[in-house]
Amino acid sequence: MTHTESLSKKCCDYFKQLKKDCYGEGNPLWELLDKYDAEHPGLNAFELKGAQYEILAENIELKVFEESPYYFINNITWCPGLLEGSNAAWLMERNVHIFRDADPETSRKFGKQEELKLFLCCGPYVDTVHYTVPIGNLVKYGMKHYYEAAEAAKEGATKDEIDFLICAQRGLLSAKRICDRYVEVAEQKLEELKNSKPLGQAQEQMNAVLCKNMEMLIAAASHTPWEAATTFFEGLNACWFGRNVLGAMDGIGNSTLGRVDYILHDLYQADLAAGRLTKEEAYELVKQFMLLGDMQYDKDTQVCGENDHELEMGICIGGCDPQGNPVYNELTSMFIRAHHEVRGIFPKIHARFGSNSPEEYLQELAAEYACGRSTIGLSCDDGIIPALVHAGKTLEDARSYETVGCWENKVSNKESLAGGNYVYAVRVLEQSVHGPEPEFIEAGCEFVSLDEAETFEDVYRILTDNLTGVIKFRCESIGKYGKLAYLVNPLSVTSIMMDGCLENKKDYTQGGAVYNPNSCDVAGFANYVDAMLAIKKLCFDDKEIYLKDFLHAVRNNWEGEEELLYKVRHCPHFGDNTAESMEIANRLHDDLYQSLKGIENEHGGAFFLNYYVYREFFRDVAHLKATPDGRRDGDMYAQGIGPSKYHPADAMSDVVQSVCGLDTEKCVTSSLDLQLPYGKINKEQLALLLRIFATSKVKHLQLNCVSVDDLKEAQKRPKDFQDLIVRVTGFSAKFVSLSEQFQNEIIQRHIYE
Repeated sequence: MTHTESLSKKCCDYFKQLKKDCYGEGNPLWELLDKYDAEHPGLNAFELKGAQYEILAENIELKVFEESPYYFINNITWCPGLLEGSNAAWLMERNVHIFRDADPETSRKFGKQEELKLFLCCGPYVDTVHYTVPIGNLVKYGMKHYYEAAEAAKEGATKDEIDFLICAQRGLLSAKRICDRYVEVAEQKLEELKNSKPLGQAQEQMNAVLCKNMEMLIAAASHTPWEAATTFFEGLNACWFGRNVLGAMDGIGNSTLGRVDYILHDLYQADLAAGRLTKEEAYELVKQFMLLGDMQYDKDTQVCGENDHELEMGICIGGCDPQGNPVYNELTSMFIRAHHEVRGIFPKIHARFGSNSPEEYLQELAAEYACGRSTIGLSCDDGIIPALVHAGKTLEDARSYETVGCWENKVSNKESLAGGNYVYAVRVLEQSVHGPEPEFIEAGCEFVSLDEAETFEDVYRILTDNLTGVIKFRCESIGKYGKLAYLVNPLSVTSIMMDGCLENKKDYTQGGAVYNPNSCDVAGFANYVDAMLAIKKLCFDDKEIYLKDFLHAVRNNWEGEEELLYKVRHCPHFGDNTAESMEIANRLHDDLYQSLKGIENEHGGAFFLNYYVYREFFRDVAHLKATPDGRRDGDMYAQGIGPSKYHPADAMSDVVQSVCGLDTEKCVTSSLDLQLPYGKINKEQLALLLRIFATSKVKHLQLNCVSVDDLKEAQKRPKDFQDLIVRVTGFSAKFVSLSEQFQNEIIQRHIYE
């Protein structure tokens, strides 16, 4: 077994076991925390969080593999991208009642509406999943810098401010203690290796490599990331340490490893210039960096559930610097090549690109798709940067954005971003026809039925008001009660490194960062527009059917109304790029944008409009009844900002122009999924297509380059298609690991020839 094979097996086996381990009640670490809590009554959340940091630091298991010098693997949580299954979730679980107790009735309604699939909040009023550690600051300055700055900031601080600063310092010292413990583990392993007696030259050489790894770990962990990284390896490890140690310590999901080719390039060049590292050695470190991410789960586990095969782990590459100069260097290529060579899926690669991207870079990205590896998410600077500026960022900060999680865009080091805030428009559309049903009324929904409409203007107003009503209730509730987050689970050890928090002496949960955004992510936009267009044309413009009869047909699931259903599915629709469809689409787009104005989020900032959806567009539709856009009971709805599947396929140019025909500055992020034919497009053609996309100012692209024949064969002979990777929605996976439902959805997607 080679070093790489041994490392892969050990890492994967360890994380498999972590997923099976007990977290929560009965967990020895939680018992220690409960004991401390009982012995120290009356402590506030900052004081308890400081204790949690310290108890974790002394009692978590640290894992060091002799085959690698990296030090970040531990049992704080089985997945640092998710809150569920975390030793550090103790404080959140202890205090989560504070959210409910503040207003039990609003909490009940909020929970019930979420249960009814009107919207999603990835946590109790606050997103506990889509958080981002300021990796760039950690690499550049180190923890000691922030510890000392926090000490200086105590002068003149209030009691509340000092609570935050002390908590952050306790967290930083705890992280340093974890580093010291990694050194202790590595020193023990090194001694064992040196005392071993290799049999033969091959084992002797292998032993020498293992010893070098431990020596490298000991040297690095002895001062980094307490001190700023001074070598390329220290910077690489700090990226992982920020996510799997610091972020995990805060008991919240963490979804980025940083803009690796940008923040690590100077360290890489310095190592080369000083002769500390060769390009070949650097590449081997990058390969291990990527491999250790991909081995934190079992990629052969079937993907069928809500979060199966999701680690919320990604790197961002490319784009530009604050001055607008393209970021494309040797590291950019190394990360792409390493991901390919290790056959990786994780870490996700988010590749920023734009109309001024170097041709060589675009062709590298295109080559990955053209060979059938659909693993990279594409973020277009031409569409995203102007939207971020419109949302209040400076131009320099907007240029410094990174894509994290699945498709969320945020300014590095200056903000985090709640990114799973879906509002399911199709559910509202359903209730506007079939409801409001009793359970929705009991949940506080005040939907008006389309039966009350006499004109198309009435139809538009009813549908828009019903949707914006859900949006406002959700966002206003989060804004009002999410402000209690600092009393529940402050995030001090990572907040202190986020620009603004130290200067303002406030935790991120208190609105301390430079920017404090939240999002409203509308799912099913095309279905909503299409429903309006069908009703307008058939019931009011052409007067082919009375509205009451049209609604009767929808309520009967279009049974016996095949001719009407055909007409509905051949009406103007979003994606056809006609003036009629774009007029309604832009009107709705503007009304949704306006509905968020003036609503303050939990951190004191604004809510921003996005268009994307995770798996719900096909996975959670069995309960959805027929809708006026031509869906039948249980049919899926539109994916991301793309068109519905129930109209004749539009030309790709019309789809792109429709998406980009919306006032794109009023939307920070939208995700467009496109399928291209495998074997019929080369990297040069695809690179040209990417540049065309950029000049069109799309935002986020998810591409698949697939053959339907291959996909169907893979269903029959899965063992022969182990390397077939597809882009599902915000993540990629082995096609043969997908459940039949997931596989069939991929197969049914339209391929643009």
